[in-house]
Amino acid sequence: MPTRVCLALSLTFSGIGSLAPASAAVPSIVINEVDCHGNDWIELLNKSNNSVDISNWLLTDKKLSVTNPVHIYRFPDGTLLSAGARLVVQQTGVGNLQLPFGISCAKGGIVRLGQPISPTSMILVDSILVPITPAGASFGRIPDATGAAQFTVPTKGKKNQSALPKFLAPKSVVCKAGRVCRIKLHTLNVKQFTILTKSTGATITKAGVLVIPARKLKSVSYLVNIANSYGSLTVKLRITTK
Repeated sequence: MPTRVCLALSLTFSGIGSLAPASAAVPSIVINEVDCHGNDWIELLNKSNNSVDISNWLLTDKKLSVTNPVHIYRFPDGTLLSAGARLVVQQTGVGNLQLPFGISCAKGGIVRLGQPISPTSMILVDSILVPITPAGASFGRIPDATGAAQFTVPTKGKKNQSALPKFLAPKSVVCKAGRVCRIKLHTLNVKQFTILTKSTGATITKAGVLVIPARKLKSVSYLVNIANSYGSLTVKLRITTK
């Protein structure tokens, strides 16, 4: 049974706006997010203030070619992205179109977006190099639409969210001398905490609480590593006493 593809449009606009000419449209359409798990999908985003007609543009995981009949998804006539619009193409779903290729999570790959400019040539609009991708993660731009690509939480048709560990708390903490100091490390996307500063007598719990015994408490810096399946980050905390 042939697979089918879903075109999902998420539009935010205060009017259709003017249609941008092809030369101006090229830098405004980006490959914003790619998911390689199961029903592979690719999200495009129009980051400009104009609507862009991407009829006959194509997506491929091979080299750009006007005549290559395989590993190409060509956008049908009448495909228009309004300013700020997202468009998701996936391998299966509602609709009668088909994405004839997938992206390997185990090997990675490259996805290219091309715009034909003549019957025999095209220009590269955007590309994204997808690395080996762990389960549960997609690969997208952070900040959304404009930033470099990194591991992201799958957010099909919505604003991208980083899957990498993030430290949210102040890096300078004041503790009271003569008492045990317990500091909750407020983080995002973290599953493992490791204290790298071993000689100070401090420990850190699985929940991310740094515990400093009263007898060891003094003004000092601590290095703490926060990590998950997608990456790690070393944070330097400055502890002072009063």
